[in-house]
Amino acid sequence: MGRNEEGGVLTQKLNVSILAVAIMLTAGIAGALVMSDDSSAASGTGSGVVTFDSYYIATEKTTDAHIVFTDSAAYSEITWSAKLTNSSGSTQSGALSKTSGSAAEETITVTAPKVAGNYTLTVTFKEKVDSDSYEYTAKAVLHVGNPITLSVTLKVPSSAGVGFSNNVYFYVDGVKCDDSEQMLTINPGETKTVQYKYYNHNLSSGKHTYYVAAGENVDVTGLDAKQTFYYEQSTQDYLLWIAGIIVVLMILFAVWVFRKPVKNYGKPKARR
Repeated sequence: MGRNEEGGVLTQKLNVSILAVAIMLTAGIAGALVMSDDSSAASGTGSGVVTFDSYYIATEKTTDAHIVFTDSAAYSEITWSAKLTNSSGSTQSGALSKTSGSAAEETITVTAPKVAGNYTLTVTFKEKVDSDSYEYTAKAVLHVGNPITLSVTLKVPSSAGVGFSNNVYFYVDGVKCDDSEQMLTINPGETKTVQYKYYNHNLSSGKHTYYVAAGENVDVTGLDAKQTFYYEQSTQDYLLWIAGIIVVLMILFAVWVFRKPVKNYGKPKARR
């Protein structure tokens, strides 16, 4: 047993209780901010899995989702239905290239909604094994973010003998963005603006550079000219960082409380 500063008696049960509360808070924080793939079944031996080619995409961009069902038992029929819902549970109309099927493996294209947020792809599998029917559910979370619109103005001088006609690419922090390829034609004396919606969920806060380059060295004003933009992480990004710090602190506190030496002050002296 140990005493607090005011002489009250503390027992090991208090340490265990604090540890339990810390674990519950840690699990609650992590669960509130992170949702992983999930698969469940009412009964049976089958299971379904849903994965994305990319779990982080920009609004209105697309990614492929892969649906796979497996079962060690021989089944006579398998069907599935799918839906994409927002954080409020509302189904996003037109977001899936296919919403149902009868194959154990299927690839569907998911188009991200116009509003950034976390969206859940839920797939319900129904199988028949002999005279029995079973139902399974698999989920995966798609993180949709707002892209940054990068813009560059290009001009071919009037004195140029020929115009410009070639593919151009955007480079961000010196890295080529393969999906930014655009065919651009500019006549002598003409000016055109090329834009690209850039998205990178790992982009750090602060100053970044970008420029547009072509496959050949030509006399076009604006090509290879570096420009800058500034980025701040979203509130959700900050919450994830803060939650991570809180989780670590809670674990350290729980370990400290649980392993704190228990002092034995003996029994209180009886009154005379």
